[in-house]
Amino acid sequence: MDTKAMISHPKAKASDYEKLIQDYEIHAAPGMKPLPLDASAAINSGLEAAAKATNPKDSIGATKLPLSWVPESALVFLAMAFTEGGIKYGPGNWQESGVRVSIYIDAAKRHVAKFMAGEWVDPKTGIPHLASAMACYGIILDADMLNKLTDDRPVPNTALPDLIDAGADLVKHLKELYGK
Repeated sequence: MDTKAMISHPKAKASDYEKLIQDYEIHAAPGMKPLPLDASAAINSGLEAAAKATNPKDSIGATKLPLSWVPESALVFLAMAFTEGGIKYGPGNWQESGVRVSIYIDAAKRHVAKFMAGEWVDPKTGIPHLASAMACYGIILDADMLNKLTDDRPVPNTALPDLIDAGADLVKHLKELYGK
């Protein structure tokens, strides 16, 4: 199956999709199968077995994106964050006014930083910080789909992905060096 048909974005290159699949295959944890990105692989890995031979909808439904795999608790926490934002700014406000990437990345980073510092819930709103971070990322994705996103990221450092990947080799070297 053509990976470009699976995940498409106007700013992505075909090589990005090929690398994504290769990375999933190379970087899967030992003893674990990589997440199938191909619908036929998903069917062969278990969805097909759940389909009833008597119901033609099952064989078709088993080829669709399994939204039921998303934890309901994540949706509830996300709804909490969107409820707070909807009351504060108006529901779906970004869908009309548009948003800048940097504003929502900065907000998400602040929520994650507070979570990492030990603060699970925002004391002012009562919303978990990770739920608010998920909402920020969701708004970016939705605004992009609606062509309401202003991409004001800095000029990309194209060497950064390779530097991040090289970090794994450094960690391996340091663990071997110190016997860990």
